[in-house]
Amino acid sequence: MSDAIDGLNRRTIYQLMDAYDLVADVAEKLPTPITLPVALAGTDWSERTAAVAHAVEIAMEIPGASYELREAFQYACLGWYSASIIMTQQMRAPRFAGYKAVQLQIATAEQYAADARRVLDIEG
Repeated sequence: MSDAIDGLNRRTIYQLMDAYDLVADVAEKLPTPITLPVALAGTDWSERTAAVAHAVEIAMEIPGASYELREAFQYACLGWYSASIIMTQQMRAPRFAGYKAVQLQIATAEQYAADARRVLDIEG
């Protein structure tokens, strides 16, 4: 059982890291870029979570960005932030059945990051 849980945790963490990279990529391409810590060695999970939480707070005030872009970016950040918090609980309490909730929030982050990219492409 613990091997299955470890495998599920590992796979979910990789998916969460991929979603973070999408959000960070959009953040760098905003009219006024927001720098999120790179998801590589040297940056711990709490730093990334805190940076995304800060991005949520300032997303609607990004100069030069349309409302649609700011909203899509904010929702991408909120999706990732929620997934991160749920996954943190999952790691602390392996019997906590939060994987489906994490997957849903990862999908939300990915979808809104894709929406933000489309808006960036349209707005040039």
